[in-house]
Amino acid sequence: MTDDMRVCGFARHEMELLSAGDGDRKLGRLRLALAAFEKCVAAEGADAQRGEAMCDIAEAYDTMNDVPAATGWLDRALALDAFRTSDAWAWRSHSAALRYLWRGDHLRAVALAGDALSFARRKGAEASEGGVIGVLVTLADALVGAGQPADALPLVSEGRALFARSAWLQKHSPGYLIELPYHEGRALAALGQLDAAARVLDEAEAATATWKENPERRNILLASAGVRRDLGQHEEALSRVREVDAWWDEHIALRQKHDAEPAELDAARAERDALRRAWGLQG
Repeated sequence: MTDDMRVCGFARHEMELLSAGDGDRKLGRLRLALAAFEKCVAAEGADAQRGEAMCDIAEAYDTMNDVPAATGWLDRALALDAFRTSDAWAWRSHSAALRYLWRGDHLRAVALAGDALSFARRKGAEASEGGVIGVLVTLADALVGAGQPADALPLVSEGRALFARSAWLQKHSPGYLIELPYHEGRALAALGQLDAAARVLDEAEAATATWKENPERRNILLASAGVRRDLGQHEEALSRVREVDAWWDEHIALRQKHDAEPAELDAARAERDALRRAWGLQG
């Protein structure tokens, strides 16, 4: 397919969404998904097809930030065994896990990422080299958030081994050199293994030394600061927190320059101010 054909297809899809939603593409996506589901039901489609249509509706509600509706439709889809065991669900499960992880629903993310990992392992050589490691990172992240850090550590080790033997990952996905030690450090800290956590987070800090503007750098510094504080290394902790505080100031200034929405700027300022209060920093 040529680039022109891709652009043309994208434009046509956008017009369909806008037309169906009276100018609102998110509403258009929902209406089209509901219509496709009704058509599938009327045609007495198989459970796998109906489940996929329900999943489309769930994703449409997700784009509208209607979490209860999105979760309800997803639950209905996953209640259909034919859909739950289909490749159609397997391909979607990782993105679904990420959406719940970003919302802070770690238990739900663990379950969905478990589906995705089972599929990635089952596909074996057919899966891309990034397929398995991506799900390993997501599941490890969710497990730490869900209070199961011991279960996260074997996944991190598996991810490290996969990265070490894959020239493709090393060339195209160097970010895993940061994500893997970051989640390992979080898991070790949660288990009370603070010295080991500090060493691993030092590795992640070193890997992001030139990533001053990146949110990954901010998250690593905060995790490291917490570990240093627990180790009684208060000045080392504060030096990292001050760097995060400066990160927020630069981020807010940059978003203002690019005319960010007031709600986005208010949320960023709230996070920065909460950090200052928690660590006793002056604004």
